[in-house]
Amino acid sequence: MASDTANSKYPATRVRWTVMVLGCTTSWLLYLHRYTFALIKPKLEDEFGLEPNQLADLGVIFSTFYGLLHVPMGLLVDFTGVHFFLGGAIGVWSLGFLMHVNADTLYAGRAVLGAGQAGVFAGIGRLTRSWFPARIRSSVQGAMGVACARGGGLSSYLLVGTLMLGFLALPWQTAIWLLASSGMVYAVIFLTMFRNSPRQHPGCNEAEVRLIEGDETVIDAPRRTSMRQMLRRTGPRSYINLGFLCFSACFSTIADAIYSSWIPMFLDNAYGLTYKEMGFQSALPLAGGVMGGILGGILNDRMIHWTGNRRWARSLVGFFGKGMAAILLAVALLYYENPYLFCSMLLGVKLFADMSLATRWGAATDMGGRMVATLFAVVNFVAIGAGIIGEKIYGWVLPVAKADRASPEAWLPVFYIGIGMYVLCALMWLFVDCTIPLISEEDDQDGEDGELEIPSVNEADDE
Repeated sequence: MASDTANSKYPATRVRWTVMVLGCTTSWLLYLHRYTFALIKPKLEDEFGLEPNQLADLGVIFSTFYGLLHVPMGLLVDFTGVHFFLGGAIGVWSLGFLMHVNADTLYAGRAVLGAGQAGVFAGIGRLTRSWFPARIRSSVQGAMGVACARGGGLSSYLLVGTLMLGFLALPWQTAIWLLASSGMVYAVIFLTMFRNSPRQHPGCNEAEVRLIEGDETVIDAPRRTSMRQMLRRTGPRSYINLGFLCFSACFSTIADAIYSSWIPMFLDNAYGLTYKEMGFQSALPLAGGVMGGILGGILNDRMIHWTGNRRWARSLVGFFGKGMAAILLAVALLYYENPYLFCSMLLGVKLFADMSLATRWGAATDMGGRMVATLFAVVNFVAIGAGIIGEKIYGWVLPVAKADRASPEAWLPVFYIGIGMYVLCALMWLFVDCTIPLISEEDDQDGEDGELEIPSVNEADDE
């Protein structure tokens, strides 16, 4: 599309990079709020008298609402667009986060936070499909969907843990008030600056629209396809392939719960680290996740370009990333008695683990086509169900009494489970074929010659 840009009267505008900043900030803020819960777990244990199993239940409440609403929210994104969905979601989850400050509203706050964050990554997945050309899309998804998300978790541990609760010694409730308020302000900013597609954005010129769209089908208009029609065009081969992708996501999510829910408490219980130390050490694995998301996205794009084989380029990156994560986590356990060295080695574990997470974003985009947000939602829904099981398993394998969790050995089962999940996820990637579409458009009666009827932007606006 370089020739299109060159032949245009004006050079392409750069609104897509503003959209990337908005998408990255949304992903970052989502994880900033979500990961802060892991930091306040020791406070909830001491001030509210909650046991590990009850803390796990709070994670289950979040995951239940997050999971149950995922598919409906993904369908909503595909039918109505990203703009108002994401803007509203940011405001809702920020309100739920604010409700964490009081014991009377804590359980309801977990539910509202989960409901508000449901479907957000499905929306971001569709955003990348609408706003970025295919040749760089995996790199954008790696940065936006993985690196910035992990960066939000990292920022939570550093900003909230090390700075606010550590050096500044702020009450944890004050920290939540500040973060939730910033989320509500950002919701207004997002609604003001974002539009569903380049063609709908007043700042985009025709050169940028052509550069983004390339030869792909435009998917910025609302859907006219019912759920029944979508299921009718999904064949057995697509279902099996989707199953392998879902299994890989499930095993990955169970392993990820270690970093999102338990690492700060592990460092507090097993080693007695203060918040100043705990925040920094907890952030190290997420720093690896930031690097892994960026490298994974770039490696996917490069491998597809070098090999010309999209299917195996994605599968081998996913297999290699999770396989290396399993190996490095097993090696890290040899240095388990030193929390500083152990957490440093977890940086490498997460670097490789999140390379495959960027691969999952790319594979879902390849397979989803015009229903990309729905596919993201389905995969995440299944993974969240596995995450709920994993959350309870971690709560069950840990001793109830805090005194019995005062040694690193009491936490070893948690990391053994993580190794097993990485191995299983790596194996699943060998069976995922991203070239098999979710929906076949053959024999489609909605449009002529097997093409799905999609209204133009002007038609959608007139309706």
